[in-house]
Parts: sequence; C-alpha cells; structure tokens
Amino acid sequence: MRKRLLLIGGLGFLLLILALRFAGYIPFIGIPRNVEGNSSALSFRWAYRNLAKIRSQPILAKDLILARTEEELIAVNAITGKEVWKYSAGSIVIPDNMILVQDNLVLVRGNPNSALDVLNLQDGTFQWRLPNAPLDGMIGGAAIDNEKVYVSRGRSGYVWAYSLNGGKSIWQSPQLESSFVNMVSRPDGLYLFNTLDLIVLDSETGQVKKYLKNKFEGRQPILSDDLVIQQFQKMLIARELESGKTRWSYPRNTQGAIGYFGVVNGKVYASDSCCEIIALNLTDGNLLWRKQFDSSIDSTVVAIQDLGYVLLQNGSIRAFDLETGGNAGVISTAPPTTSGYHLDKGLVTDATALYATFGNNTLFAFAK
Repeated sequence: MRKRLLLIGGLGFLLLILALRFAGYIPFIGIPRNVEGNSSALSFRWAYRNLAKIRSQPILAKDLILARTEEELIAVNAITGKEVWKYSAGSIVIPDNMILVQDNLVLVRGNPNSALDVLNLQDGTFQWRLPNAPLDGMIGGAAIDNEKVYVSRGRSGYVWAYSLNGGKSIWQSPQLESSFVNMVSRPDGLYLFNTLDLIVLDSETGQVKKYLKNKFEGRQPILSDDLVIQQFQKMLIARELESGKTRWSYPRNTQGAIGYFGVVNGKVYASDSCCEIIALNLTDGNLLWRKQFDSSIDSTVVAIQDLGYVLLQNGSIRAFDLETGGNAGVISTAPPTTSGYHLDKGLVTDATALYATFGNNTLFAFAK
C-alpha cells in the first residue's frame, strides 16, 4: 500500500512538473511569452500574465488597461501592471472587443448572445445590465456618449438608446433596412454604417437625419474630420462624410489587399496582407513612403512622439520614423508567433507608454 501511494505521489509530482514545463501547450493556461531582445527607445515596464488567454486588444481607460479574457474582464494598473479588479463577464471562445468606456463606467458584452454589463471603472462593481432581446437578435453594434448607450441588434433593424444612468430606455429608431456593427457617436448625431450605406440618427430622438444609400460601400469605416476612410475592393478609399463623394483612393500593391489601417497625426498608415506599410497624405491620398518588413503585420500603427510602432506576426514590435519610415528599433518576444485571430492582439498607447497583447495570456507594457 505504501509503495502504491509513493508511486501515485511520484507520478503526480512528475505530471505537475510536466504541466509547468509545457504550460504553453495547455489551452487553458496559454503560451507563456517573454521579451527576448529590445533595441527600441522604449524600456520594458511590466508583464501581466493571466491564467486564461486574453481575447481582446488592450483598452486604455484613464490609469487602467482593460482586456477581455475567456471568462473575465480584467483591469490592470497602467503604471505597475498589478491587477486592480476582475469581473466574471461570461465565457467567450472567439475574441470580442466590445468594451466601451465613458467617464467612470465600462460596458462589456458577456458573449455574442448575451447582455451588456455596466461596471464601475475604478473597482469593477456591477452597476446595471442591458438585457438581451432574443427576438431582436444579439447586440451586434454599440456606441456611447456622455449620457446614452446606443445598440443595434442583429435581426430587427432597430437602434435603441438607453440612459447610462440606470439603463432606462430613451428611444427606439424607425425600422432600418439592416443592423449595424459600425456605430459612431458624434456631437451632430449617431453615425451608422453597414457595408453600403450611411444613416445618421438624431441622438436625442432617434429619428433619421440623413440617409446616403449605396454611397459608402466598403468595410471598417474610420471617421477623420470630414472624411470616411474604408477598405474597398482590396484598396483604401476616402469619401466625403457629407456626400459620400470619393476624395481619393489608393490601389492595392503587388503584395496583396489592404489589411490594417488608421489615421495618425494627419496621415494614413496602412498595411497590406503581407509585410508592407504605406504612408499616405490624408487630404489627397498621395503616397509618402512605403516600408517592407520580414513578417506579416498584425496591428494598426500607433505613435509615441515622432515614432510609430506596429506588431508583427513573428511576435516582434517594430519601431519606425513616422515621417520617413526609417528603422527605429525592435522589441522581440518569444514564441515567434501570434494568434491566428484578428481581434485578440494589438497595440495601444497613452502617448508615453506602449501596451501590447499577442493573442496569448500575457499583457506587456513598455515606456521611456
């Protein structure tokens, strides 16, 4: 009996050692990631490691970094990397970036079929819940302003507005032709995009102020002043927000279709489906420079002062001069790969520090 107990104990100890040694291959724990080298202007600040995989890009909220894991919403102190709070938000398998922040509130979707939970930003305590409406479909799009949260549900073609102070229903829009994933709240109204149209609702009443049909064909609309930048037929296109008239377009290059893109300091930075970044003038779309990397690009460009940073699929972060595209260093991490998903990795900056997720269980911070 004693020998049997010793044998069982020995096997248990061996299994524990193997689990720790190969923790990266246990799906629940995720792949441990470490910084292997750094020649950039930023120094390693901290690494936060969670037991479950991080399933969102990092979200900057005052002095906190928020991220969605497979079961929870976590809040980490941006300076120290210490966990401040976590909230059991519901189980997700695929990444979900529906995390909205306004003043001292944060809204998180439990899973694609559930409600929006509203939490206190500072301590993560539950405030109220916007329930799901099964007959209307899941919450596919949401936007927020100082007073209201707006949601579009999958089947109904309606948009609803609710008070941030308790969730009281304020209005329901007329029935529209589709649901909307891309919603943007601006002082002059609520902007709704599908893959073809732009509808602007009055934020106070929910009535339609403008309907530009078939004027905004494309995906991933980004609003910059009076322009809407979109991916359209393997190229970038900029249209005037007021009319939908095309201001400029940039054709695809030899490497492939446009992937990530964004507006930084009055310029458009975009990547193709492989390894190149292009810099365009925002006003006319003229090419300023293009730069080739040795791995596919896995994030939009973010900026700290005069340097841009981008995440690559080989697990590195590359720094470059925003004006010229010249090399400005690299942060290397291991393992040399990132998640195959689009939404669970990325960079965010508060203009002094850089925060990164790679699609595993680790959140990093780098700063000068």
